[in-house]
Formats: sequence, C-alpha cells, structure tokens
Amino acid sequence: CLHSFRSHHQIVTMGWLLIQNGTQRRLYLRPGGTQVGRAQTAQIKATHQSVSRIHAEIVIDACAGALSEVAPLPIQLVDHSSTGHTFINGKPSAGKGHSRPLVEGDGLTFGVDPVTFRVTWSPVVFSYSSRVSAQDVQNMDSVTRSAGAFLTSDWTLECTHLVIEQLAITPKLLCCIADGGMPVSSSFLYALSHCASAEPLPDPHQHRPRPLVGMDAEYSSELAAFMETPRPRRTMLESIWIVFGVRQAYDALSVALRHSGAQLQVVCASEEQVPQAIDELRRGVSKAAAQGTPPPRAIWMVPGLGEPMMSALAPLLQEIGVACLAVSHKAVVGGILAGDPEVAHREATALQFQQQQHAENNTFPQTQQAQQFAAPSAAARRRAIPWGAGGGGTAPSEAVKARVKEEESFPNTQQQQQQQRQPLQQQQQQQEALL
Repeated sequence: CLHSFRSHHQIVTMGWLLIQNGTQRRLYLRPGGTQVGRAQTAQIKATHQSVSRIHAEIVIDACAGALSEVAPLPIQLVDHSSTGHTFINGKPSAGKGHSRPLVEGDGLTFGVDPVTFRVTWSPVVFSYSSRVSAQDVQNMDSVTRSAGAFLTSDWTLECTHLVIEQLAITPKLLCCIADGGMPVSSSFLYALSHCASAEPLPDPHQHRPRPLVGMDAEYSSELAAFMETPRPRRTMLESIWIVFGVRQAYDALSVALRHSGAQLQVVCASEEQVPQAIDELRRGVSKAAAQGTPPPRAIWMVPGLGEPMMSALAPLLQEIGVACLAVSHKAVVGGILAGDPEVAHREATALQFQQQQHAENNTFPQTQQAQQFAAPSAAARRRAIPWGAGGGGTAPSEAVKARVKEEESFPNTQQQQQQQRQPLQQQQQQQEALL
C-alpha cells in the first residue's frame, strides 16, 4: 500500500495536496517533482508489486509572477510506469513518458492498489506587517516562492497566516483572528521552505510570536485559546449594526468588524454627519425588508454618541425597535477574540430613551418630541484602548497612530443644572436663618 509520514496540523495546507482516500491523509506537494514508486528515493512510496520503482512523477511549476496574486500553480502528472497501471479519474494514462495536466478534484491511482488520491488546491497565503524592512520582504519573497506559498502586505480573505514577531492587538491581527488565520513568527515560513514533498509540515505552535505585553497583555488568555483551536468568526456579527461615535474608532475597528460579518457600519461623530447616518440606517432597514431578512439583533454605539447626535438619531432608532448598546473598544476586541458577541454585550451599557419634560404651559410639542439617551456608565466609558502598547501588525493610519482617545463622558445637562442650584439654595437657607 502507499504510505507517507504522519498527518500535520489541519491549518497548515500548502498549495497542491494529495488527499488519500479512506484515511484522508494530506500530502503536501511543493514546487518541483514528487516521485511515486517503490524506490527508496520516491517521496510517496508503495509496496505493491504492480507499482514500478519510479511509477510516476507529479510536477508543479513555481510561481513566476507576483506572490500577492493567488492562483493555482501549473501541475501535471508524468507517467514513468513499465506496467501501464497509472489512472486519472479511473481512466488509464496515455502511457510511459506521457504527461497530462491535472486540475482540482482529479483522482489518481497507481498500480492495482486500491489506494487513490484526490488532487486538491489549498494555498497558504502569508500576510506580513508593513513595518517589515524591504530587505526582509525580499528574503521572505524568495523563501515563500520556493515553498509554493503566497505573500502579501495586505490582509485579505485569502490569507491563512500572519507573520508577526511580537503579538499586539492591531487591526491586522484582529482580521487574522476574524478569518480563522494563524499568527506565526517568520521562523515558521523558513521551516516550511525546508520541507520536502509528502513530509510532515512544521507545527505552527512551535513558531509562535512573542506574547502580548503592556496593555494588550490582558487579552493573553483569549488569544492563547484562539491559537490552540483557531476558527473563523466571519458570521459572528451578521445581525449587529455598528454606529461609530468616534472616527478613530472606525479607522481602528471597521475592517476587523467587516471580516467578522458586520454588514452595516455608520460613522456619526459630528452633527454634520447625522443626515448621512440616518440615510444609511434607513437604507439598511429598506434592504432588510426587501430581502425578507429580520431586523438587526442590536445596534452597537462604539464607543458611544454625543447627546446632539443621539437625540437626532433617537426617532429612527425607536422606529427600528431593537436594543441599542454603548459598546467600548475593549468590549469589541474581547468579543472578536472570543468569537462571541455576548462577551461584548456583557460589558456594554443598554441605552434607554427618555422623553424630555415639557413646561407646564399646555403647549403642544412640535413635529416630534426631542429624545434623550441615557449616557453610558463611567466604568463603560473609561476603557483603555487595546492597541498602541506594542509593536507588530499593520502600520496604522495617521488617525490610528494618534490612538483612539479614552471615551469621554457626555455631560448630563439636568445634573449639571441641579449641581449649580445647590449652592444658591444653601445661601438662601442661611440668610433666612439669620433673619
């Protein structure tokens, strides 16, 4: 029977693979030739007498273009058998010395052995920090090309690994987690390039980046749990709409939230942005109605909205009729790391609508009653921003470089007026006592 070395960690899949029927063993094929046969030099060995010493060879061309353009590498099967027992999708090959291109899903059989293989394209795409030097990028390009993998500075839906030496809660790391990717150090890429075809691939757990430090260290347990069993979060926030009250929060979180499934994100950081925010929310309502999908489960205000903006949005939010929550940056990050929006909800503050008290003059309210939102609690407002404490990850925009400031509480007009009246009342009481 055909055999190879033990299987490897599931997340490590390299370009073209042969998946063995029955056992589902995955054999990595790197660029160049991979021999099948009974010879000791064959990478995929066989013991059945119907298999020649060098029965066949699978040849893969290395990527000749930019490694950021992910596409199947050319692959073909060359028949070297003296017995003629080489089959592709159950049909015999054209004979010894003939080659045939292979495509995704082709089935291969060598000899009369019942063992078959399925040809599978499963590329590895590395994303790296934009802080990496040009020389290091050039070195990584050469190593990645020889391994049959791909390399890009951007994090895309195709990426499978993030090359980062020092873990830090950055937008790129959050995208990696949202897509179920694996953070690794550059040593993993170099170890991968030294693996021959059909050999076990390096364990990414042996090539972990340095742990979180500083303010980010409070997420160590959540990140460690993810790295043990990485899984995507691409649908986690499908039923959550996001309204950003701070532009810097949008710059830092919007891409990771989109990778986590958030389909509607609105910026309402100033009164000038209110009309556009209302328009985008109404379009979201109309789209959901047209598609017959339910309304959002909740609307997150990240990290909260100022009173003028909230008052202007209040009628529409009441009309939508779903829970509105003030969610801090820390809670959003915690939810993505845990892969569970309930983690964010446990730290969020529910926002309650309150009708303003009208003067006792029997006048009717104007077109609509003004609405007022209860401000978030002080604990929810004063959350530390999780990124910016360490290196690694993507280079942030200028807005993100300045960091998202701590969430400022919005003044409660009635409380301030009451506090201002208290000293005046005390003075009047003292004067009456003297009289």
